[in-house]
Amino acid sequence: MRLPTLAALVAALAMPICASSAEISAAPNGIHIDGQIVKGDARKLALLLTDSIEHDDHYRLFLFGVRLNSPGGDVEEAMKIARLVEQAFTSTSVSGGGSCASACFLIWAAGVERHIDSHDRLGVHRLSLAATSVDIRRAERAIAPATQSIEAFLLAAGIPRLVIQKMNETPSSDIFWVTPGWLIQEGIGIAIGERPAFLDVAEKACGINPYYSALRAHKELDLAEGKRWTFCGRRVRKENQQMHRDEVSVQPRHLEN
Repeated sequence: MRLPTLAALVAALAMPICASSAEISAAPNGIHIDGQIVKGDARKLALLLTDSIEHDDHYRLFLFGVRLNSPGGDVEEAMKIARLVEQAFTSTSVSGGGSCASACFLIWAAGVERHIDSHDRLGVHRLSLAATSVDIRRAERAIAPATQSIEAFLLAAGIPRLVIQKMNETPSSDIFWVTPGWLIQEGIGIAIGERPAFLDVAEKACGINPYYSALRAHKELDLAEGKRWTFCGRRVRKENQQMHRDEVSVQPRHLEN
């Protein structure tokens, strides 16, 4: 799904940007993005995936997953990275015990499979104007299209409306922390875990997801069945990555500011 209005509007939105950019690196368990997201970070990711001796290995790691630990930053740049994640059917997770807040949440939400462990946190709040204007009407007209576009992106990705509601209710000067405990308490721990179309396709190929069956029934997971489904779902994801490989553009020139 394209967001034609986002690039033009979001330059004046979101969190203040610090001088240092995110550290983007390859590790055995995927591509890691750590720190504040700033202009040029999408291009930095593309260079890691295309412009090195190990770029084939790096791209395979990218297809395996993206691990996030970031307070957020530039929304437009985060959306560029989110598009790559979305197009490549990549899974996303929060680095162990870390947090992924504000603009980082958009990248996490783009994952075809999304993971958050018991000690991880996702942080959301509404967009804000970086401008100093005191004209309320002007601010509303400027921010509304970008907010609507991001909401549409999140809904299409299968993010529950309650999370989006919390995002819109929370002032940009504050943060609402989404934790695994809160997700289970609100009954949306299942809905937030995958993009809806992936779950539909995977369950047709692999059967009902046993993790969700156990959660609904308040029973312990059959570990052997869980392992079988995980590998089957991973095979479905790989098949789609191969099927749609030509749709993914990681060329740095396509991601320049």
